[in-house]
Amino acid sequence: MKRLAISLACAILVSGCTAVSGVATPIEDTVKVIQNKSNPKPTIILAHGCDGMMTRPFNYFKAKEIADWGYNVVMVDSLTKRRVWNLCSEPFEVTVTARAGDIAEATKWVQAQPWHRGKIGLIGYSHGGSTALNVVGDRHFKGISAAVAYYPYCGKTYVGQDFRYGFIPLQIHSGDADGWTPVSKCHKVIHMPVDQPYDLFVYPGAPHSFDNRDQPRTFQGHFLAYDHKATTLATARTKEFFNKYVMN
Repeated sequence: MKRLAISLACAILVSGCTAVSGVATPIEDTVKVIQNKSNPKPTIILAHGCDGMMTRPFNYFKAKEIADWGYNVVMVDSLTKRRVWNLCSEPFEVTVTARAGDIAEATKWVQAQPWHRGKIGLIGYSHGGSTALNVVGDRHFKGISAAVAYYPYCGKTYVGQDFRYGFIPLQIHSGDADGWTPVSKCHKVIHMPVDQPYDLFVYPGAPHSFDNRDQPRTFQGHFLAYDHKATTLATARTKEFFNKYVMN
């Protein structure tokens, strides 16, 4: 059954089964590019949540939405090449620090592509949101001009970097009814000379995964549900943020 699962996963990826070969996996086998026009333009890299890139259409829906704003979107699969299928019960099986390394590799790859021109932004959801925070707090990370994190877990020991005096502009979106990744750990409490713009938006009554249109459900002991108002506001703010720091 495990071999079958690997074969099915490979069939879904952009290229063949080298996607599960571990460290030697080519970057082309770990990404999916979404474009709505072929002319060169800025790119947004998307970091998936704990359930991976391939398990549900949420990532593709978000990628298409962002592509419609005028960007290339590159979805980075951090799990399949490591023979991991889900992080939701074991979030440290692939750390956000390791995933930030995947983003760094993808960033260099994007910069060399003929369809890319201009800046690169980063957006992450849940575990991917914490990955984005790791990038923001790393003074040595190059190539990302702005980052957006949706309902990330903000604890420093989890993130691995202190994003609160980050090195690129950051926007966070969280619901105050999120029992999985509580927003209380995301508040900015220190200021440094290297401060970049930092916006934390908290949506009243919104739970974890508030922008996912799936039916309300309990997953890993946590309530998840769609919140239209929070999604509408967060989407508009994200688009405006990327237009300011990535498109221009």
